[in-house]
Amino acid sequence: MSQVRRPDQSDGSDRQGVDRWMREVNHARERLQRSRQARGTRAEEQQLRAELIAALEEYAGALAASGLPLPYRLRDELALYRRLGDRS
Repeated sequence: MSQVRRPDQSDGSDRQGVDRWMREVNHARERLQRSRQARGTRAEEQQLRAELIAALEEYAGALAASGLPLPYRLRDELALYRRLGDRS
């Protein structure tokens, strides 16, 4: 018989997913920052921004799957980068 888990009953795998995606978000931020400092091309920055958006979305999904809230700062960061992507 399968056991249904409530969001607040984490077995650790949810937490590992959240941690993994937080690392991906941080790596994506670092890559974008390095590109800006090196005065990378616009196309390169757009690609790196898209990768950051994808990482932020995966992180938000992992938090939701774990029953955890998305911090306001991350929610706002995701909205900002989405809007920047619309302008490009």
